[in-house]
Amino acid sequence: NYEVSLSAGDLDNLNGRVELNFAPGQTIQDLAGNALDTSGTPAPNDNFFVMAIDASAPTLTSVSIVSNNSVSTAFAKNGDQITLSITSDEALVAAPTVTIAGISASVTGSGTNWSATVTLPSSPTEGAAAFSISNFEDAAGNAGATVTATTDASTVTIDVTEPRLSTSNRLTPLDELTNADSVVFRLTFNEPISGLDASKLRIAPNPATTASITAFNTVDAQTYDVTVSGGDLATYNGRFTVQFSDRTGVSDLAGNSFSTTNPLSGAQQYRFDNEGGSVFSIT
Repeated sequence: NYEVSLSAGDLDNLNGRVELNFAPGQTIQDLAGNALDTSGTPAPNDNFFVMAIDASAPTLTSVSIVSNNSVSTAFAKNGDQITLSITSDEALVAAPTVTIAGISASVTGSGTNWSATVTLPSSPTEGAAAFSISNFEDAAGNAGATVTATTDASTVTIDVTEPRLSTSNRLTPLDELTNADSVVFRLTFNEPISGLDASKLRIAPNPATTASITAFNTVDAQTYDVTVSGGDLATYNGRFTVQFSDRTGVSDLAGNSFSTTNPLSGAQQYRFDNEGGSVFSIT
């Protein structure tokens, strides 16, 4: 038995195979004087040795993140699961070490395809769900570099705070005192919401009026215009604003419920004067 060591040169960075064979013109024989035939093409594992060499570290060619949130998979709240889907350019010998939002993930898979999942606790840290994929290597022992970003720009934002109504202001007309037959309120929330429509709102008058909400317009996910008209508004004298009558189903994009029925004490109102004034002439 003989040992042959190979080193130096470009071996550290070589990707391919190394073949060990007999140099030409050599006389090799056994103790009885029988010569070793080194002519021709030897059969595998006969007079030569072939070894595949891999000096390239594995890379993660696809990394994406998503949640199982019922409203939006780009958001997550307490109790939701966040999952990383991971694909490498070559088989990994063991599962990588993965943390998501500071939590050690459960990693499953094999070869080039892996999945890492965490379940958010009752009070997770809000903000972008940061992650780290580390401690992975190929069969040759090449270690891959730690990965902290997705390859498809996907993100998950952790949000456990309920949305709130920031302002409820007059829009058309802007003045409080009016005799308009139609008025518009603008409701602005501190973040995008879903589930809001005219059925969730009511007029809060003093005294009573038969006017009603006749239009509801979504400006964007945070801004909504509410039109009140009809009924006795052309002759109405009094004041009113718009309030919530039902909050069921209204939430932010992470599914946090809008839990305060009338959250804004400073909501603007309209004051109607349809009595008309008298004209005086002084001479």
